[in-house]
Amino acid sequence: MKSIFSKIVLLTFMSGFALLTACSDGDTIKPGTPKADRIAPDSAAGGSVLTLTGSGLGQMRSIVFENGNVPTGLNPSFNTENAIVFRVPDTANGGLQKITFTNVDGKSVSIPFKVIALPSVSSVTSNDFTGGDEITLTGNNLADVSSVRLSGTTTAATVLSKQKTTGNQNAGYFRRKNFP
Repeated sequence: MKSIFSKIVLLTFMSGFALLTACSDGDTIKPGTPKADRIAPDSAAGGSVLTLTGSGLGQMRSIVFENGNVPTGLNPSFNTENAIVFRVPDTANGGLQKITFTNVDGKSVSIPFKVIALPSVSSVTSNDFTGGDEITLTGNNLADVSSVRLSGTTTAATVLSKQKTTGNQNAGYFRRKNFP
């Protein structure tokens, strides 16, 4: 009886040891190919919250807006295998484009999206101006602006120049004159 008991204990120990050593430290569960079903909303401005639903989304490590290759922040604690919550970066270029999601395994999925690039002004060179003066407005998404009116006026200013970025900042400027 003692011999049978010893053999059972030895067999149990060996089975357990074999089971524990069967997996090496390099064996990990690799994420599958991600699948994007829907993004909501399907268009939004910078700072807006978006939700991507699908499958295989839990191991995402980067999100990039195609137009201008603009990355956005990613907080893995907000994500599940079936949903990712993130924001449109304020620096995203406007228009139709794809958003690409890449996981830890380098597999990616893209989904179409429209960024609404609303212009914003962060500073003005002078608040004290008269008709014919030239001022510079600094802000974001000013390259596509086609007309400018200052609050309290009905006359459009003349846009002398405009661009989306200035130096290393994500800012734009344009000069205007002919204020009423």
